[in-house]
This record gives sequence, C-alpha cells and structure tokens, in this order.
Amino acid sequence: MKPFTTHDFQQAKANHLLFKRQLSASLYNETADQDIRILSQYACTLGQWLYNHALIDHEEIDEVYELEQVHALIHTHSRALLKTYNTGHVEEARRGLPALEQATDRLVELLDTLERKLLPNTPPALNQTTMPGPEILQDFFVHSPVIHCILTGPTHIYSFANPAHDTLVGGRKVLGKPIRDVLPELADQGFFELLDEVYTQSKPYVGREMSIMLANGHGINRQAYLNFIYQPIKNALGQTEGILAYGTDVTEQVAARKKVEESEARFRAIIEEAPVATCLFVGPDMRVDVANDLMLRYWGKGRSVLGQPLIKGVPELVGQPFPDILDTVFTTGKTYEAKAAPVELRLDGVLGTYYFDFTYKPLFNEQGQVYAIIDTAVDVTNQVLAQQQQLQLAAIVEKVPIYVTITSLDGNIQYINPFGQQLLGLTPDEVRTKHLRDFFVEEDMTILGNEALPALLTSHHWEGKLHMRHFQTGELIPFDTTSLALTDPTTGNLEALVAVNRDLRPELLSLAQQDQIMQELRASEERYRRLSAQLEEQVNERTAELAAINEELAATNEELAVTNEELASANEEFAVTNEELEEANQLFSRSNQNLERFAYIASHDLQEPLRKVQQFGDLLSAQYGSQLGEGIMYLERMQAAATRMSTLIRDLLSFSRISTWQDVTALVSLTNVVETVLNDLELRIQETGAIIQVEPLPNIQGDRSQLEQLFQNLLSNALKFRKPNQPPQIHIHYQGISAKDLPPTVKPARQARAYYQVQVSDNGIGFDEKYVDRIFQIFQRLHGKSEFAGTGIGLAICEKVVTNHGGAIIANSEPGQGATFSIYLPVQS
Repeated sequence: MKPFTTHDFQQAKANHLLFKRQLSASLYNETADQDIRILSQYACTLGQWLYNHALIDHEEIDEVYELEQVHALIHTHSRALLKTYNTGHVEEARRGLPALEQATDRLVELLDTLERKLLPNTPPALNQTTMPGPEILQDFFVHSPVIHCILTGPTHIYSFANPAHDTLVGGRKVLGKPIRDVLPELADQGFFELLDEVYTQSKPYVGREMSIMLANGHGINRQAYLNFIYQPIKNALGQTEGILAYGTDVTEQVAARKKVEESEARFRAIIEEAPVATCLFVGPDMRVDVANDLMLRYWGKGRSVLGQPLIKGVPELVGQPFPDILDTVFTTGKTYEAKAAPVELRLDGVLGTYYFDFTYKPLFNEQGQVYAIIDTAVDVTNQVLAQQQQLQLAAIVEKVPIYVTITSLDGNIQYINPFGQQLLGLTPDEVRTKHLRDFFVEEDMTILGNEALPALLTSHHWEGKLHMRHFQTGELIPFDTTSLALTDPTTGNLEALVAVNRDLRPELLSLAQQDQIMQELRASEERYRRLSAQLEEQVNERTAELAAINEELAATNEELAVTNEELASANEEFAVTNEELEEANQLFSRSNQNLERFAYIASHDLQEPLRKVQQFGDLLSAQYGSQLGEGIMYLERMQAAATRMSTLIRDLLSFSRISTWQDVTALVSLTNVVETVLNDLELRIQETGAIIQVEPLPNIQGDRSQLEQLFQNLLSNALKFRKPNQPPQIHIHYQGISAKDLPPTVKPARQARAYYQVQVSDNGIGFDEKYVDRIFQIFQRLHGKSEFAGTGIGLAICEKVVTNHGGAIIANSEPGQGATFSIYLPVQS
C-alpha cells in the first residue's frame, strides 16, 4: 500500500470524526437510519495503511503503535456501544460516548504528529499542508455533511466554506472576508481568541458541544452547539498559513440529551422524594439506578449499592423469590403486587425477617420493550407482628389453666376461656347468655358495685377476693381476682373489663394442711423431748437402785432375792417405757412424713400457680405495657409481691428440710465450708467492698450442705446489714471451750465435755439485745421490707442447723456497733 499523503491524513481525520457524529446521533435517535455500519479496524482505510505499511516501514516511530491501539479501541468500543443500545440498555450505551470521543480526539492528535514526522520535506506542489486547491475542496469538502471552512492568515479570512457551513451561518457571504466581519456576534464568546491561539501556537484545538450564539441574518439570534476541530495548515517551511475548521452541529442531540436528562432528573426527584420506599431497576441484571433513602434504609445499605445489580448490592436476597419475580416482570411486562411478603434483610449486621407490601411495575421504551422496573414498598412489619402476637396471646388465653373473662361495661359476659367454663360448669353456648349478677352472691355484688367498679373507672385496675357460684353444683368457689379496664388506644374511652381469676381452693387446702403438719410436728417434738427426759431419769434411778442392790447382795442372800424381784419389776417398767419411746419415735417419723408432704406442696402445688402469675404478668407487661398507663404500676407491684412469695416458699422449703434432717454425718472441714460460701458470695463481696478475715477452723462431724447454709445465712446478713457508705468488715475465728465454761445462756442440744466456739463478727448496723430472743424465731424481722429485703427465716435456719449438730447459737450486739454470732458445736470424743 502506498504511503499516506496530507490528503489521506485529513481524510482519515474527517472519516473518524464523521463516524463519531453519526454514532452519537444514532444513539440519541436523531437519524432515520439506525443501521450504522461499523467496519473492522483491518478493513478501514486507515487500518489498512497501519497494518500493511506503517507498522512495517515505520516501526521506529512510537506514535504508530499508539495509533494502532487507539484506532482498534474506537472500532471495538463502537461495536460494543451499538450492541448495548440494541439490547435495550439505552442509557448505558449513551454513557459510553465520552470514552469514544476522547479516543477520537486522541486519534486526530496522533495523525497530526505522524503527518509532521512522515511528511516534513514534501514539495509544495505535492505537500497538502499548503492551501488546498479548488479541485480537492470540490472533491472532498463540498459534498460533506460535516461543516468545513478554511481561514487564511492571522485575520482568519475565509478562503473556503462548504454548504453545511453556509447553512450554519444563515447563508451569509463569507469568502474573502475576515471571520470577525462575517460573524460579529461571536465577539465575547471566545472563538476569535481560540483561532488566534491555534494560529500563533500551531496547535490544533478540539471543542465538544461548545455553545455558540449565531444570528440568522434577519436580526434573530439562535443558540447552537458544535463539535469542532481547528487544525493549523502549514507551508513547506512549517509555518502556519491558515486554519482548517471542521465540525458538526450537535444542537439537536444536545437538546434531546438535555431533555432526557431533565426528564430523568424529574423522575429521579420523584423517586427520591416519594413518601414510600421507591427504587428503579434498569436492565435484565436489575441494576439499581436510583433509590430513595427510605428504600436504602429498608435494605440496610448505603448509596454504594447504586449502579450495582440488586443481588450484588443486597446479597442476602439470593435464594429468596424476589430476583425470580423481577426477572418474570422484566420478561412478561406484567405488574406484580404482594401483601405482607416476608423478606430476610440484614440491618445493623443482624439478619432478620421483615414484612412488606410491594409493587413491581415495568417501564417500557419507545419500541415497547421493558427496559426498567420501578419498585415501591411499604414496611408492614409492625402490623404483621402485632397480628401474630394477638393470635399467640389468644391461643395462650385459650389454653392457660387460669380462669379469664371479658365483660362489657353493662355487665354482660362477652368471653370466658375454656378453663373458666369448665371450672364454673358452663357450656360455650351459655357464656353469652350470662350477666355478672348470675355469678355472685349479693354480698360480692355489693363489693363489685362499691369497690371494684369505681376503681376500674378511675385507675382502670382492681384486686380483691370474690366467691363465684358453680352453675351445676351451686358450690361457692373462692377466687383471687385481678381486673383491668380495656380502653380504645385512639379515643381513650373504656371498652370492656377483663378479669384474671385464680382458684384459691388448692392454696387454702395447702395452708390448712401446713398448719396441721406444724401442730403435729410441735406436739411430736414436745412428747419426744418429755419421754427422753423421763427415760433418762428412770435409767439414772434404776442404776442407783442396782448399785444399792449389789451392795446389799454381798451382805445377804435374802436381800438378794428381794432385790431380784424388785429388779424384775423395774425391768417390766423399763420395757413399758421403751414401748412409749418407740411410739414417740413412730409419731416423730409420721411428723417427718407430713413435713415431706408439706415440702412437696411448697415446691410444686404452691410454686406452680405462682410461676403462672409471674409468667402472665411478664406477658402483660411486655405486650400491653404501653397500653396499661398507670396500670403498669399495679402490675409491677403484683410481680414484686409474687417474687417475695416465691422467695418465702423457697426459704420455708429449706427450713422444713432442715427440720426433717436425718442424722447422716461425715467429717467436715469448716474452713472448706467457709471457702465455698465465700466463692458463692464473691460478686456480692466485690459490690460492697467487704473485707473478710477467716482464721483456720476445726473439722467436725456433720452435714456439709447444712453447715454451708449456716455460714451462707450468717455472711449474707453481715453483708446486707452494713452501715451506709462503709465497707463491711467480717472476722471468723474459733477456740475450744470446756462444758463448765459455757455462758449461762448457752444450752447445747447435746451434752459433751468440750465445745468449739466459732464466732462470726461484723461492723454492721447491729441491733438492740432486747430482741435477741426474737431473731432466731421464724418470720421475725427487726427491719421493714423497704429497708432490707428478706423473709425472716434465715436465722431460724441457722438455729435449726446448729441444733441438728448438737450445739447452740447466740448473738451479741449493740445498735451501730456491729454484731457477733457465737456457735457452740460439741467436740467429738
């Protein structure tokens, strides 16, 4: 292939600039012929020169290789843009145009450079950088749809202008005239200055979508937009003689693009300002083109998801039905709507289930093809969860073993749960035929009218005890009733009354059994103590008598016979005493069995309804706390009372178990016992800043678990009854003491020669010693519940444990001077 001439270089520039203009117009629907033919970079005239000549003969010039790369990029990128446009991705294709324009401008610059390097000494007759002749202009420029003109000299005198240029300037006569005279309206628009710079600097200038205000020759100005190139024309000596200007009028495509941009801007503004969550998915890959803040908040994402496919920006949707639904809408063009649809989303790093009403609506281009989908969504999670909670609560009320009723304000029964129906002997059909007066005797109706109804109307809460009639047997059943007034959350008006009723019969029966068991236990203990004392006295008496008989036996056989008869008589009395003792033991065993029954009742029959009260209290607080108003205070008081009752039952259970203790002992280290208790109280010790000094303690025969309870209660009291703003100081030590040196007030449960005196001292608030006989009694308290929590059983447990181990416990104290508890435990011989 022959080398390029100046004409060839100019032709190559013009061809590629014209192609860029045609492709741009096609992508903006400005041409009737949308079938743009894109040649291969090898079939193009410039490409043929590159691959058949330049890359072979001019391999030493770096610009040749760059020109080959830029030229190939223009052709491949153009094919990609056109393919993207034809598949419906119009906006994506248009966004690729700037890269094509940059590559075309670079191609023009490279052609200028190569022209200077390859044609530096061409004779003027052949060097086409001189002013081209009319035959060349007629052949190349005249029929070109692109605007062409040649400006000569430093004043830029028109020496040529094609018809496209004449149309642009409104048919004005231009040849032989300076451009400043022909187009005076360009003053102050910057074009004259650009021409001067290109002429003096000999460097081309490329303008893109430059705004220009032109007069049509009739006194009317119009605004146009041009893409143009000012190319310097040089003589054989390399001096600039003129400027070749060529360009395209892109006014229509700029106006169309701006119209589209304004339309898109309005559309985006509508989406971003929409009162509901809204977004736009573009293309078959569902690229997130725009999404308002509410939709981004629902997704738990930032604005980084914009421009990404949906499943990439919100990956937790993979495996959920929404991508498939979007694909179906895009394929079929049919709108899709859903109500309360569950979706898994990750908000603040936590994956959870949320519910939405949403609509997928397809958008169509001018060809009637779906190019995008608009998504609108409303979060209905709270409504769905509220409905679910109401259904769950209704199911619980239906199955709970507590009598629940709802009554209208005029006293008509609206609802009784199945448990209540069974408890009162009612059938489901009978419920709505009943009135409150059908359930109560006259006395209880008076309580309802004078106490319950006024309280419900004012504070919306009432608690009390009532009796209700069994409709089959007529039995009056005692109930503990808690009533609440239900109000309309919007108006605040009363709507109905709800009551939770607890059957008191099992509790009353348990209390009666408990009282009977305690009475039998006290009677058995007293009788056992009395029989034991009588037995010991009788044994001492018989022993003394036997000693006297033995002395007399040595003196005389006759007295021996008499003594034998007396001894036989004494043995008979002793046998009778043993029988009485065995009967006492049987009574004591029966008392222990009764106490075990009480322990079972305390741990099951009493705890179970109490747990139900606590559970339903927690349920009411969690789900209806915001609706109860001041009623939440009564609910909290109910829960606090239930907690105190649970603690009391547990303490009673511990006391009863210690009272029925079986004498199963082993060698126990009191030092290890105290260490275990201190570990259990470690958190409480840290909170109070307590200082505890423990000296080595002895080993004794005993029950380790009971001894742990002993020290647990003593140390807990020392930590509880501390002085304000002063850390507790506790000292534990022991010493041996003989039986004769015991204080007069100490009466051990078992006689021994010596005892261990273990003392637990503190620096707490102390107490008046006039109450020393009360503190070890069950349910005795020296302080109110508001000052120090407790049941008054702890020290009673301590005394019982010490008694079980054959010892005794006393206390010494003064108000404000702390307290010392002294424990006396027998030393095993």
